[in-house]
Amino acid sequence: MPRARLQRRAAQAKNYEYRQYEEDVSRIVAEDGGSEEEPYYMVKLRPEDDGAADEYMGAAEQHEDMMALDEAEGVEETGSQVPIGAESTPPITPTRTSGSRNSRPSQTPNRASTTKAKTRGVNELRDRGPDVIAKTGGQHNRLKILFGPTEEEKRRTLLTRDHWSTQETLPERDAGGLRHSYNTSEEARKREIQNVQKWYDRVGKKSFSQRQKSTSLARETGEGYLANSGSTDINMLMGAFATPRMYTLKQGQHLSTALPFLNRENRHGWMLYLGTGIQDAQWAPHEHERTQYLAVAVEQKRMTGHQNKLLEYSKAPAFNPTKQFPASIQIWALEPTPTCLPSDRIPPRLAYVICAEWGAPEQFRWCPFVPDESVQDMDTIYLGLLAGIWSDGRVRILDIYFENSKTANPETKFVQYTHAAFEISFRDTVPTCLQWLSATTLAVTTASGTIAYWTLSHSSAFAPSSHPAGNPYNPPPRFHRVVADTYIITLQSGFPSQPHVVSIGTASGLSILIDLRDPSADTCLSPRGRVFNTTQAWHEHTQSFVHPDEYHLLRHNPLRRFYMNFNTMRLESQIVRCATSPVHPGILVGGADGTVIASNPFMRFLNYKLSPWQQTWFRHEWRRSVSEIPLPIGPQFSAPLSQLSSRPTTPLSDLDAVPDGVLNKPLVRITEGYKVQQINLINSQKPGKEKAVERSLLTIHEEKSAISVLAWNPNLRYGTWAVAGMADGLLRIEDVGV
Repeated sequence: MPRARLQRRAAQAKNYEYRQYEEDVSRIVAEDGGSEEEPYYMVKLRPEDDGAADEYMGAAEQHEDMMALDEAEGVEETGSQVPIGAESTPPITPTRTSGSRNSRPSQTPNRASTTKAKTRGVNELRDRGPDVIAKTGGQHNRLKILFGPTEEEKRRTLLTRDHWSTQETLPERDAGGLRHSYNTSEEARKREIQNVQKWYDRVGKKSFSQRQKSTSLARETGEGYLANSGSTDINMLMGAFATPRMYTLKQGQHLSTALPFLNRENRHGWMLYLGTGIQDAQWAPHEHERTQYLAVAVEQKRMTGHQNKLLEYSKAPAFNPTKQFPASIQIWALEPTPTCLPSDRIPPRLAYVICAEWGAPEQFRWCPFVPDESVQDMDTIYLGLLAGIWSDGRVRILDIYFENSKTANPETKFVQYTHAAFEISFRDTVPTCLQWLSATTLAVTTASGTIAYWTLSHSSAFAPSSHPAGNPYNPPPRFHRVVADTYIITLQSGFPSQPHVVSIGTASGLSILIDLRDPSADTCLSPRGRVFNTTQAWHEHTQSFVHPDEYHLLRHNPLRRFYMNFNTMRLESQIVRCATSPVHPGILVGGADGTVIASNPFMRFLNYKLSPWQQTWFRHEWRRSVSEIPLPIGPQFSAPLSQLSSRPTTPLSDLDAVPDGVLNKPLVRITEGYKVQQINLINSQKPGKEKAVERSLLTIHEEKSAISVLAWNPNLRYGTWAVAGMADGLLRIEDVGV
């Protein structure tokens, strides 16, 4: 082998620890005379820890390896650690032994990015995935490489294609348009629900009722937990593009999305104003109930004491917990019509407020299944388990239920939680992301690059009866490992069909795919981006993780080809949020400019030659007070309006008729009614016969114009309901089905 080739490969392995994909391999093979050897996509494996547990949270005596916990005597466990479909799912990457024609001799000097898996055999190596996509063979080859070689995997893919072939962008509301993915069976779902309900009846309900402490609050006291630093009201333009109408919303008020339009038949939704930026919003899994519940958290901070200015905080806030202060999670109730549309006559109401002095809630996730459906009666509303990260650096799980008011206009219930039955803290770091791997297993990542998960059905999840009352109990994890060298920003699991597979996004620009069954061997990296991703989602129908790229494209990283990008959607600004649904293949994407678009990427995923269709749901634009906007008064000078001695008549002539009360306050404009369009994923310019080149431009937008939250309703009958939160405190809830 030529010396130059060895040096080139060694340099790649040293810098990125993974091999380049098809283009580089094809070029190298061509330079080497067309060798028939397969390209080897080997990932560098981490050395085994020989079963020794890492030092964890200052409780070394509790550190046990996951396998040691499983094999401990006297442990009785209900529920599954990696449920739906995990027992029949192959590892991330195929195994090649040294006896096959694809293996390489271990003494080859350019094997810097490969190692032998000690736990699986002396001569066994792990590679990154299936072969390169052949240029011949057509769709059959593509399906085999992307989804799997078996007939069952091919059948599920074709069923998905045929069922949603007519959905181009927004989901269909008609019968059959909403159903669970073909990749998971109803038997597996029922088995998982039965397991979690069995655990809750035997152990969970008693554990939460004994250890979770809460008290009811009066309305005057509870409203103090809703306080935030946002403005008390906001001006908003909505309606037809040529003749918009202006509305003023105060904190907690709402507005029907159909009100500004003359034709209101096909508009079913609400706009709410909550004061400041929406931090998170998640639908409760209320599959068999009419009323739908949405948990919402806004950006809150300590309202008393000294307030540090921006960039003047002495400690890095992303790496250190805050002091405890009052904050809340709001749970809004929405009533549907008999046809499962948001009711236009019954506005959303604030049904329940989770009050706590644990700092601001930063992220939370509902348990995917309700552990106990027997309590759904006229007197009690049970929403299930809510896991959250609070800014005091702790992860908690709360069991949420409250009394059902029988009055026509029920009042908001304020409940203060003082102690959680399940609480986790970390030494020298803070939690950053959490995700349910099953109905009883919760995974958490930290700022130090570690991942761990806990199983509630395990005997060590809750404090034993012999534990001293009043002393905090920190349950040991069933799995704990360093998986990244830097801050972990996003975490997503392949639940429900691939619950053992997780993808994490780091501040280094890399996304890492990990199989929790063998994290040392089954690990793969995506191509590095120059901008780290702030959002990630698992798309069940294409079996891929979706992330934004470093510019304005949405990329898919399939489970079997995680090291490659498949682009399916495009925005004109940086993508900051994306959301997928378990009951249809539609994806919502939100940008920094306030645009939200929807598309069904499945057909583009199967045939990469197709130009995808996408549709704008709405666009949200925020502008600051006119007195703060720099306005041009000369060819080389600009100044805020407040600093001008006299108004220039030309650029400001249209503002003379606008009341000063509108000009001196921020203003929001909501535009909608965009048509479906077929887009080109490469923004090209073709001067003459030159080759098309892609523009790489990023525009800076107002921070409060950005979309901060996107989520689909996971409940089957209400799967066309979507929620979008904005950085200025507006929350839009609407049925977007067609």
